[in-house]
Amino acid sequence: MSFQRCARTDKGVSAAGQVVSMKMFLLDDVVDRINQHLPDQIRVMDYKRVINSFDSKNRCDYRTYSYMTPTFAFQPIEQFTTDAFRVKDETIDRVNSLLKYYHGSKNFHNFTSGKKFNDPSAFRYIKDFSCNKPFIQDGLEFSILKVRGQSFMLHQIRKMVGKCKGNSRCYSYSPSYCEVMG
Repeated sequence: MSFQRCARTDKGVSAAGQVVSMKMFLLDDVVDRINQHLPDQIRVMDYKRVINSFDSKNRCDYRTYSYMTPTFAFQPIEQFTTDAFRVKDETIDRVNSLLKYYHGSKNFHNFTSGKKFNDPSAFRYIKDFSCNKPFIQDGLEFSILKVRGQSFMLHQIRKMVGKCKGNSRCYSYSPSYCEVMG
């Protein structure tokens, strides 16, 4: 048996789901048989038969990552917040307008380590990046940032989220924000 995972996570980041391509014999109750050998927190949900040459890592069209963040992270630095803080719709709209700068094919060398500006491997395509409407969990307000792209470099998403939060907190849009994406 051999397998290949579709994506990886950076150190300290967890994945809620993963697609794996695997060469194996199809047996009765194969999902139950595999799950018997896995830790309780790791489960096979289903399987689909594919062609022999299928490789989940290289045949993947897009990858989707979600980051949950407290909404006070988008507030200006000088603004004091408490547990009762609730973000305004305009702030979420502002965050979404900042995230749109990442859409499309761009050179993301500034959002990873070890890549020069002229390195062609620093170009990535992002199909969508958005901030969802907030929700309350354990008395605090959170929002989910969801990014969908073809592939990502080490620390890329984390650094894009950090830049968006920083710009949102400082009310700094352009031209510096746009120049980084130049």
